[in-house]
This record gives sequence, structure tokens and C-alpha cells, in this order.
Amino acid sequence: MGWWRAILVTVIGKTCRNVSEADALVTGLDPSILNIKARINGVEVQNCNSRDTIRDTAAYISYISQSVILEPGDILYAGTGRTQVDLSHGDIVEIEVEGI
Repeated sequence: MGWWRAILVTVIGKTCRNVSEADALVTGLDPSILNIKARINGVEVQNCNSRDTIRDTAAYISYISQSVILEPGDILYAGTGRTQVDLSHGDIVEIEVEGI
């Protein structure tokens, strides 16, 4: 049926352009230390931390905002650790992100 992995995403909350890394994150969570877990049919198949993401969230927001205006509702995919699992029809997938 295809493969999957849990992916950390950031939803932009306000319009920004040329934002610095220091000003990129306004959140009650620290996205650099969030534990991310995934289970298929109750079996844990992924356990990683947001520090293992492909891109640092603040740096990513800052980098992209140098080229385009980010608008509320825009979604940036940060990626996660190396886990990739095949799914079968009817599988139940649960994703848990610490603090959310």
C-alpha cells in the first residue's frame, strides 16, 4: 500500500519575510527537543527526537523567508529520523508528538 513515516511540520501563524532564526519561533513548545513516536497496530516502529529532523525548524523558517513571504497556514515539512515502514490496508497508525 505504500510507506510512511512520522514527519514534524510547522504551521506558520503570522506573515513573515526576512525573519531571523531568533525571531522565527513563537511557540509554547521547544521544537528542538520534542520526542516523536509512531505505532502501527499498537507496535512502536519509530522513536526519535526533533533534533534528528532533516532541517532545524528556526533555520528553515529563516532560510525560506529570505526568498518568499510566508503566510498564516503555510506548512513547512521538517522531516524526521530514518524510519520508513510499509503499510498494509487496514493498518492503524498512531503518531505521538511530545506536548501536543
